[in-house]
Amino acid sequence: MTLRFRRAQLPLFGSSALRPAAEARGGGPPYKSARDAYGQVGLFFAFGPMLAALIATFVNRRTPGVVALSRRVFAWRVPLVWYLVALVIPTIPQWLGIGTWSAVDGMDLDLTPWTVWLSRWVQISIFGGLFSVGEELGWRGFMLPRVQEGRSWLSASLIVGLLSTVWHYPIWFFGAWAATGSVAKAILLIAIASVGAVGMSVLVTWIFNHSRHSVLPAMLFHGSANANMNIFYGRLREE
Repeated sequence: MTLRFRRAQLPLFGSSALRPAAEARGGGPPYKSARDAYGQVGLFFAFGPMLAALIATFVNRRTPGVVALSRRVFAWRVPLVWYLVALVIPTIPQWLGIGTWSAVDGMDLDLTPWTVWLSRWVQISIFGGLFSVGEELGWRGFMLPRVQEGRSWLSASLIVGLLSTVWHYPIWFFGAWAATGSVAKAILLIAIASVGAVGMSVLVTWIFNHSRHSVLPAMLFHGSANANMNIFYGRLREE
């Protein structure tokens, strides 16, 4: 039996689990599909953290502070291994989640050929990573170093992860509600995605602290996580 179900019903790790579009059932959600929700208000949630960080930095440190913050995006002199780690690590819990869900439901996975997947994954990871600067410069470039002052890196990871997760709740909720047609299922999906997002935050902090506080590996991590799930969901849509 081939794995066939509406994409938003698959509990995976991270916000990408809620992004793909599916037609809403019944009526009630303010958006026709999850894609509509992200298309109309997604840019605000994607770039809001960066804008807030730039404004706060300018107010407190003026132009020199903004320049210093922006340099985190261009700090590319990071050991190559951390770029590779950022690319690969987020896909591991995602594939574990896919495999577990398939095993529990007793369904076979009809996946994209690995050569096709690899090519798409690398390309989407890079372009998606560049787009994620709107979030990562705010959460990792600005907030994380400040939250880590006087705290352990793990505590800081959980705090930043929780705050960034709550920031996504409005768009996650409307997207999941549109995708499932059910408020209860939307809340369940958000709860599952929250656990995954906070867990991912711990991994990103670990990478960030070992890559000279450069935002680039964090952006690549973000792009990789979204790319992997977008390819998987795209495969389901083709069936």
